[in-house]
Amino acid sequence: MTDLNQLVEVGARAQMASAAYSSFWSVTDHKVMIKEGILAILPLLADDLAGVIQRRMDKRFAEHGTREPDTNATYYSGRAGELYESLDEEDEEIAHAIRTRIAAIIEGEGK
Repeated sequence: MTDLNQLVEVGARAQMASAAYSSFWSVTDHKVMIKEGILAILPLLADDLAGVIQRRMDKRFAEHGTREPDTNATYYSGRAGELYESLDEEDEEIAHAIRTRIAAIIEGEGK
């Protein structure tokens, strides 16, 4: 999981890459630098959020799932199997939505 220091480092690198090396920066220059920093950390945040969802799915499967040793097939068994499968599908949709939304934001900025 990404910590605040990593986000600051990535954002700062992106800001410095967008900065003009001059002795005077305008307000617009500062806004561009801030925007570049935010755009740089968004993919890290999306991966972290999607990772939280993936860990929840992994934990659910570890507690309730079955893996066939000979075929390596995985499934949920029992009466709650359908519920767990639908929860996994919802979680996958949420993770996909997070990544898609972040990608759209970045793409909308010409990245």
